[in-house]
Amino acid sequence: MYFENIKGQQFAKKYLSNSLKSNMISHAYMFEGPSGVGKNTLARELSRILLEMENLFNSPDYIEIKPDGNSIKIAQIRKMQTDILVKPYKSYKIYVFDEAQKMTVEAQNALLKTLEEPPKYAIIIL
Repeated sequence: MYFENIKGQQFAKKYLSNSLKSNMISHAYMFEGPSGVGKNTLARELSRILLEMENLFNSPDYIEIKPDGNSIKIAQIRKMQTDILVKPYKSYKIYVFDEAQKMTVEAQNALLKTLEEPPKYAIIIL
């Protein structure tokens, strides 16, 4: 039913499918593994399902945060923290961090508070 177009990742797909079926969506997910295993693909597919949209990039409730230069900087986290307070158009507001391991220490510390106390509609995927 869910994630049919994604190859492999059986455990992750089963876990996320069960979460969706039982309506027990977490406020944060961390996908890890080597480059090329489908972390971004899985994050985008989960976002498509939750936002009920085929083209995520047309949704103001889907935000990708990518490294600015060599790293994700504290200014990007502060911008996200301001944006996350704006309620979503649909049920969720989803933030996907591409290459989250490239976050500066300052950015990591700033993100920690948001991860600990997110708004109920926010989903953060690292």
